[in-house]
Amino acid sequence: MERWTGAFSDALGVSSEDSGRIFHILDQPEYGCADGYVSLEGLQKVLDEIETPDDGGEPTAASSSPPVFTDVLGSAFAAFVDSSCILEMVSFRSCNICRLETRAIASSLATSLHLRALNLWNNRICDRGAGYLAVALEHNFGLLYLGLGKNLITDSGLEKLCQPLGHTLVTEKAEADKLVKVIKEQEKELAKQQKDQQKGPGPPKDGNGRERYVAPLRCDVCNEHHDDETTYWIWTRNDRLKTLNLEQNPISDADAVEKLRPFGIGSLILRSTPCAPMLLQHQKDSVQAESAEPAEGAVHNGGAKGWTLILE
Repeated sequence: MERWTGAFSDALGVSSEDSGRIFHILDQPEYGCADGYVSLEGLQKVLDEIETPDDGGEPTAASSSPPVFTDVLGSAFAAFVDSSCILEMVSFRSCNICRLETRAIASSLATSLHLRALNLWNNRICDRGAGYLAVALEHNFGLLYLGLGKNLITDSGLEKLCQPLGHTLVTEKAEADKLVKVIKEQEKELAKQQKDQQKGPGPPKDGNGRERYVAPLRCDVCNEHHDDETTYWIWTRNDRLKTLNLEQNPISDADAVEKLRPFGIGSLILRSTPCAPMLLQHQKDSVQAESAEPAEGAVHNGGAKGWTLILE
């Protein structure tokens, strides 16, 4: 086994711990003779036979309905964050949550009404899992804290998570016009929801008479800006999430983080990531007077404050 796990680690660049897990799964009667020997060819055959579920495509601008996905194991986790659950804070630390469980959690998270904080520390959530959570954040405007520390999220996953959060720069008028049209429909739906809410029994309360936390009603905003001879639009989507924790993830591209930073909102925690030392150095190198002129070609962000980076 040690020779096999070593070969697998060298071939695909995974840890010996992961190699051991895979070996024990494949060294079963379902996959072969269960004689303590597993070949790399046998591993490839099993991987080829695995069905990859459809992700439903990339997130779309101002999509109207949340994604729906169920999984036998994932549904157990998802039940704690769906629209029927009254919990405000949920923590699934070190639960070995992987892609399919994350997809089920994200599907329910999109409809959650009372959840304020979700902690998924020390699991096995990859970039695809981050993509599922990003889609959920297009529809969930009540979550204030999302903890994804010590997972398997790279620069790609970070970009997916940041896409629906805060602000997006739009430079094409045709795209801005489409967004404005969609937002007008959102505003009509928002007005209807507010009217129905006023007719209702009032804010829900718990057994102690305390008003439960409820996700606020809101819609996207697309504001036009002018800078010299340039016209651009800032599309504000989910501006409710205040803290995104991605510490101890393999995020290494400091330049990519810097490009994302101006358009974020709240705190982005990147402690103990490969890019943190370089970002700290960037901060030291860029200490200037607040009145300094922006560099030529600076990114337009409509005056947005951007992510506050927590690096140490």
